[in-house]
Amino acid sequence: MNAKAIDNISMTANLDSGKAVIPAAAPTVFSPTDNKTYSYSSSVTAFDSLGNERALNVYFVKRGPNATPSTDVKWDIYIVDPSQTAPQAPSLSLNFNQNGQLNPGTTANLLPANFDYNLAAHNSSAASVINFNFAGSRQQRLAESNISHIEKNGYQAGEFTSFNFEEDGSISASYSNSQQQLVGQVVLANFVNPTGLIVKGNNVWAETSSSGTALIGTVGTGILGKLTFHALEASNVDMGQELVMMIPAQRNYQSNAQIIKTQDQMLQTLVTLR
Repeated sequence: MNAKAIDNISMTANLDSGKAVIPAAAPTVFSPTDNKTYSYSSSVTAFDSLGNERALNVYFVKRGPNATPSTDVKWDIYIVDPSQTAPQAPSLSLNFNQNGQLNPGTTANLLPANFDYNLAAHNSSAASVINFNFAGSRQQRLAESNISHIEKNGYQAGEFTSFNFEEDGSISASYSNSQQQLVGQVVLANFVNPTGLIVKGNNVWAETSSSGTALIGTVGTGILGKLTFHALEASNVDMGQELVMMIPAQRNYQSNAQIIKTQDQMLQTLVTLR
């Protein structure tokens, strides 16, 4: 499986409202090397076009006092790629209302919860764009800020490791990069007159004009049957019925054997007559 560059990352941030405000002016101008210039930091692993891991650092900086009836509290977000020069301007700003939620209203301070981040080319990979989305983030009084959810859609290149059959007949392959993909589909066929099929040997049958054209469909649809995987086909012989039929068959065999014995004795008698 080829590598897929990440183009969408969703993060849900829970930010501590008890953090002190950090002014944007000196001496607290944001710097990723100075923890006094940001309120909380986290990281997320991205993958570029070649599947290289790119550790992106995410910094949150509280810029204003807690919300009042007329204003929102703003947090600036900086995305820093350690392999590149750190940006001096925030990548995104989030506004939280008095309930600690992203402001859903129409105030002048309303800002979007997502933005496009330009991931620079690195180690021969192509430059790409990643959409960061912080929808669902909130500001609450917490012991410590945290990231409660991260969802992303990229991955490294992966080698095939195994495959699995699903109940619907689909065949999915698993890869070393923890991804799966559909690689095949088992289908079934039915006929208007199954007894009209001709035997080809080795449990192979072929359609004829008598059987009609094959009606092909996926497992379990219409009148088609189901599949059972990791199992051997059980015998369809009724053992009770077979035992009952074996009794008269054994009697017939004994009768025939007795007739042959009697005939042999008669022949022996005729030969010995003088």
